[in-house]
Amino acid sequence: MSKIRVIICDDQQYMCECFEYALKETEDIEFLGYATNKRDSKKLIESVMADIVLLDIQMDTATTGLELIPIVRENQPNAKIIMMTVHEDEEYIFRAFSEGVSDYFLKTYPTEDLIKSIRMVHNSQVVLRPYIAQKILNEAGRIAEKQKELEEDNLNIKENQKSLLYILNIMTKLSTAEFEILKELYYGKTCSQLAEERYVTESTIRTHTGRILKKFEYGSMKKLLDELKKMNAFSMFE
Repeated sequence: MSKIRVIICDDQQYMCECFEYALKETEDIEFLGYATNKRDSKKLIESVMADIVLLDIQMDTATTGLELIPIVRENQPNAKIIMMTVHEDEEYIFRAFSEGVSDYFLKTYPTEDLIKSIRMVHNSQVVLRPYIAQKILNEAGRIAEKQKELEEDNLNIKENQKSLLYILNIMTKLSTAEFEILKELYYGKTCSQLAEERYVTESTIRTHTGRILKKFEYGSMKKLLDELKKMNAFSMFE
């Protein structure tokens, strides 16, 4: 079986060397090289054909990694991109997903998580929770396409994007049961109806709703549902 070919673009050389060591020790991965600035990254992307490109968001500038995405697309249309970052900046993450990045990896995570991400992305498996992650990526692209329409309406694009992305990110943290219960409540069912349908006590359903509210940091399910309906949040999961 052919190995997964990987290159790295990251301005921290010690980080590149740490990843290089780990990837070379992994039997199903072939490490092809790294670059530590935009110029050398561009050369590497243009000269080495990879299956996976690991891009640091912040290199020469705060958005160097994002600026390299079109270069990857032009020179290696079949390559998949994993963005790497130290900070969970929602705006940068949104931009990365809207431009077709397959995953983002926090460099504070264990190297084993990066290897797992490489394998899943290479196999076209969505790294986020499978049953909703692709919806999130699609929604990110849809919002980006509608940016011009929002500008014409004089809406605050950045705040709308960040607000929706926040909601979607919280949804990825829900368990399967929590997600299904929230969906049923969104479409009008009551806790007692859900308890009857699931053959559990109503207190069990309310325990789940309490966990949901805690994750969203809301004190009232009514307020949370009103906010979700205002964003038409569940339309993307239909």
